[in-house]
Amino acid sequence: MLVLVMTLCLGAPWCHSLKEKRAVLRPLVTALRRQYGASVAESGLQDTHQRMEITLALLVHNTAEGDRIRQQVLSAVSRLTQADLYEDLAEYR
Repeated sequence: MLVLVMTLCLGAPWCHSLKEKRAVLRPLVTALRRQYGASVAESGLQDTHQRMEITLALLVHNTAEGDRIRQQVLSAVSRLTQADLYEDLAEYR
């Protein structure tokens, strides 16, 4: 078993307050938790209005399964939010 750890950096230029940012982030985090059974949390940029960083961690059997799930997560993020995905980092531990 491996742990897939993904860090996603997103941008929402229309957000002008932390309240607006969290309104974008909360449904995304909830949906990813529900759909993939993953641990998901805002891991950085908490005080920045227009940028978001979330980290997702879940168990996978091998790197092939991890790569497949990674692509599914990226597709889900683009489907679930209007925020732009700037960067995604993935690693296995």
